[in-house]
Amino acid sequence: MPSEVTKIGIFSKHAEYNLEYYYDLSDVVLARGRGYWVHNGAGETVVWTVDH
Repeated sequence: MPSEVTKIGIFSKHAEYNLEYYYDLSDVVLARGRGYWVHNGAGETVVWTVDH
């Protein structure tokens, strides 16, 4: 995960506003077919290579 990412919202139909937020990103693993909201706390462009 790029260091500029400070939190991630993971789509969950059970969470308020359908997003469950994670601030400790050390254990977050993005999975194919899921919906995510990624917050860039640095306010600059992030180059992120995703293996699939």
